[in-house]
Parts: sequence; C-alpha cells; structure tokens
Amino acid sequence: MDGRFSWDVFYQHGENRLAVDLVNNQNYQKLYAASDAVLNASGQAVCYASTQPLTAAAYASCVPLNPFGPTAVTRTAFNYFAETTTFRQSNIMDNMGAEIHGTVFDGWAGPIVAALSAESRFNDYTVTTNAPITTVNCTGLRLCSSLLPLYAQPVLAPVHASNNVWEVAGEAEIPLLKDVPLVRSLEANIAGRYTDYSTSGSVQTWKIGLNWNIIDELHFRGTTSIDIRAPTLSDFNQPPTLAVSGFSDLHTGQNGTTFVSTQGNTALTPEIARTYTVGAVWTPDFIPGLTMSLDYFRIHMKNAIGAITASNNTIQGLCEASEEHRNIARSISVPCRSAITRR
Repeated sequence: MDGRFSWDVFYQHGENRLAVDLVNNQNYQKLYAASDAVLNASGQAVCYASTQPLTAAAYASCVPLNPFGPTAVTRTAFNYFAETTTFRQSNIMDNMGAEIHGTVFDGWAGPIVAALSAESRFNDYTVTTNAPITTVNCTGLRLCSSLLPLYAQPVLAPVHASNNVWEVAGEAEIPLLKDVPLVRSLEANIAGRYTDYSTSGSVQTWKIGLNWNIIDELHFRGTTSIDIRAPTLSDFNQPPTLAVSGFSDLHTGQNGTTFVSTQGNTALTPEIARTYTVGAVWTPDFIPGLTMSLDYFRIHMKNAIGAITASNNTIQGLCEASEEHRNIARSISVPCRSAITRR
C-alpha cells in the first residue's frame, strides 16, 4: 500500500499474586472457651466446654486461660486461641490484539491519518484461604457473643471468577483548515470504541476533539467524550469479609457498634462519564523554553462504583430523608438502618 500503512500484533500474559499471613489472629470462639475454666475431679483447671458431653470432642484440646498477672497467660494457652490465618489472591490476564495505522489520503489541509485496532482480554481472579468466614458458634459456651466474627482480624472467603473482553476501536486525525486568516491550522480528532464485557455487557465510547492553532505561539484545544470504567472482577466478586464497626446513629444520636459484612456486587454496571474540556497553550518566542497552559474540564458521572456501608453517615442520611423511612417511623419507633454493605 505504497508504504503508507504499518501494522503490528501483540500478545501479553501477566500475573499478579498476593499472599497475606495474619500471625496470631485471635479465634474468638476458642478464646471464649478458654476463658471459662472450672476444676475437674482431680482439682485441675480445665475448660468448661471440654467437660460437657455435647462439646467435649470439639474442645478436647482447649487450654484454660488465666488472665490475671503479667505472666499468667502461658504460651500453650496463647497458642490455643491465636492462629495464623492466610489468604492467597491471584489476578491473571491474557491480552492479545492487532492494529493498523497510517495515512488514508492527502486532504485539502494535510494528510488524514487513521488507526484501526482490535483486542481481546481473558481475566481470571482467584482467592484461596485456610480460614472459614463465619460468626462465633456459642453452642455449649457460657461466655459467648454470637455477634462477633470468628476471627479478630478480617479473613476472606474463597472465590474464583473469570471474564473476557472483546473490543474494536478506530481513530482519525483530520486537518480541516490551514494557513487562512486567524487559522494557522485546525484539526479534528475523532475516536470511537465498541467493547463487549462478558460480565457487564457491551458499551460504546467516543471522543471528538479540536486543535486550533491561531499562530505558532498560541493554540486552543477542546474535547467532548463519553468514557466508561467497567467493574473489575474484584468489584464483582470481592470475597465477603466480616467485621465489627463503630457507628454514630443519626436517628437516635447515639454511638454504638454494628456487625458489618462487606463483599462485591455482581449487579454492577459500568461507570459512565460525559467529559468536556477546553484549554489554551501559549509558547512565547521571547522566552525560550517557556510553555504555559490553562485547561478547564467538567465531568458528569453516573453509576459510580464505590464501597458503601450501613455505618456510613451519608447512607444513613439518605435513609433518614427517604419517604419510606418517614412512613415507617410513623408506625413504629425504630431508627433507620441501611443494610447495604455491597459495592
């Protein structure tokens, strides 16, 4: 094609792995069992749960805990309820594509340059763990709270997910005017992309931009575009975590604690932004090497992706202001609670 076009193809493979070991993560259930000590027939201190027929097998290795004195907690007692919990997270991506670009033809104000590309990505997300995500089981325990997660430090649930992405894109630089009054050059930049996500559907994005050189030292620029950010596999499938969180109740004005479960949300859709930018660049000849620029941008976004929790005051405020809450408050006197802990 007369050397006007060039092309390339590529393949990439990437892996990101994270390993976390939480050393001495307290198991609250074992801690409750160890804290309730009694004397057996021989006068030795043992765990109460290990003496009961229904729980003796589950707590056969329980070591009673003496919390009094600076050296009262023995290493054996500490090792019983302090465990090492681990999780392993991996993100794997295979990416391949091709592109062709070059001069389409010579226009009235200069060469029109364009590019066309296609790409596909295959993503894999895996989390493994040695710790169950659950709450304390108080069966057979006299000192216990079933409102606590099993471990003091958060642990992740195992998960595996994958998706694929296919897209095609095109872009063109089109000279519109050249060397006319008030226009040294005027160029348009037009781009569009179609992307199909196996997890969140298809989206179309585009951009239209103008570059206007009045003189060599001064040029203006502006763009308008539709942009997106698709949810990641982590956004969709973040493993559940259990924790106890403090919060301020806007309804009663009191402070307290609440049990919070946080996880991903498979119902997410891509973020969509409408962006406008205008700017100017000045490069004065009388000060060599100086470049000054001024830009203004405005972004309108919807479907923003972020973490929310029931303890968030903003979420509570929206709940308090809602008509649904006012209707509930008329019939029963209970504070408004947001149960949303998903992204």
